[in-house]
Amino acid sequence: MTLLATGVDLCDMRRIEQTIARFGERFLDRVFTPYERAKQSVGLVLPE
Repeated sequence: MTLLATGVDLCDMRRIEQTIARFGERFLDRVFTPYERAKQSVGLVLPE
């Protein structure tokens, strides 16, 4: 039997922002696929 499912994860966006600010590209590369990165990279502004 094959099971195919999708889901939604809830998270505190402040924690994600803090993590991106701390780890930058390293975090984004680890968490998101290249397809997801390419799809969203247009609107993403990384903190400096």
